[in-house]
Amino acid sequence: MKGHITLLLVIFIIIFLFFFPKGCEKKFATLKENFSELIYPESQDILKCYQTLYDITKLFDKHKIEYYIDGGTLLGAVRHKGMIPWDDDLDVEVLQKDESKLTSDSFKQSLKKSGYNIHSYRLGYKIYKIGGRSIENYKWKYPFLDIFISKIEDNRTKLVLSNKNNNWDNCHFLKDELYPLKKYKFGKFKVTGPNDPYGYLNKCYGKDWNSVKYQEWNHKDEKRIEKVKSVLTKFDRKPATPMGPIKK
Repeated sequence: MKGHITLLLVIFIIIFLFFFPKGCEKKFATLKENFSELIYPESQDILKCYQTLYDITKLFDKHKIEYYIDGGTLLGAVRHKGMIPWDDDLDVEVLQKDESKLTSDSFKQSLKKSGYNIHSYRLGYKIYKIGGRSIENYKWKYPFLDIFISKIEDNRTKLVLSNKNNNWDNCHFLKDELYPLKKYKFGKFKVTGPNDPYGYLNKCYGKDWNSVKYQEWNHKDEKRIEKVKSVLTKFDRKPATPMGPIKK
């Protein structure tokens, strides 16, 4: 009797291996995605990002520069109440009408006094600590805050780029999604953002933005990362730490 059972088991295994290999591969691929590795920034760089966003938004307010968080910073504010744990830069938009204030001597002097520098590039501006970490082949330093310049046209925001190739056209706000601006909790302080972020997040990141995680860019080295989606866990929803202390 035992011999018959053993024989049946052997036959079953052979049939399974011959007829279901593709299904197995698919399941293994899915399993691999669910355990995909993310690159996490160092603790000191996370704290520098929080400090940078705090410092620069205070300077925006001082110089009456209207801004609102976007990109990964907005996603972090909505989903994590702070930085995404595997994010390593900051994203804000400034309307074109205030761009001249960004390049004014007054604003640059305030930046320098606070230990920051500003650099223009094809997608807008980068603000970074003067003593930040150098990035090979790039003029700015890490970590940094990205400023994208936008304008309101046809009842929506549009990025103003010196490069005609706009890969972020989906990442826009309708005017009534943007205004009135409101405050968002970001770690231990608050920043300004759009009134209704959900339309933007759905268009920019896809409707699964609240259930998956992935990376596409390593800002420390300015290099692309293969995009591999995996399941967002309850633990993943916590904000990046340390969130302080923030120097005020």
